[in-house]
Amino acid sequence: MAAMQHAERHPMARIADSGVRLYDIAPEHAAMGVAHLNYSRLFVAMAAEAADPEHPAHEWFLRHNAASVAILARDIRERQERGLAHPSVDATQAARQIVAVWDGLQAQWLIDPSFDIREQLTAAMNAITRANDLTPESPHESDGDPASAGN
Repeated sequence: MAAMQHAERHPMARIADSGVRLYDIAPEHAAMGVAHLNYSRLFVAMAAEAADPEHPAHEWFLRHNAASVAILARDIRERQERGLAHPSVDATQAARQIVAVWDGLQAQWLIDPSFDIREQLTAAMNAITRANDLTPESPHESDGDPASAGN
């Protein structure tokens, strides 16, 4: 538990108030995370153990996951407003999926570090937010105004 409490003092835990978009730095942060092998191993092991509601880290992981989803959902909504994420994507659902992929990639990388976690997380985030489906006219097409299509 002391390690999780220490993690709460980590700058990432305060990102919501910093103006930094977690969505934009997630791939780099994932790479930095696995560079700290002992912390990453502890995080993955504790996350599995914390699935038990009686585990001392259960509440910490509930707060951590809820904050991560909320911050990413905010960032995805901002990206939708800027035309960088598909407007039909549910931001909260996408954020939860990104957190799940991030955690899963971290666990896989600890077993087999032969892949680039930055690249994999970026690809997953683009797929989940359907960023690859966007065309220059996509943000305008979604507003229902035929006059704005293609502008």
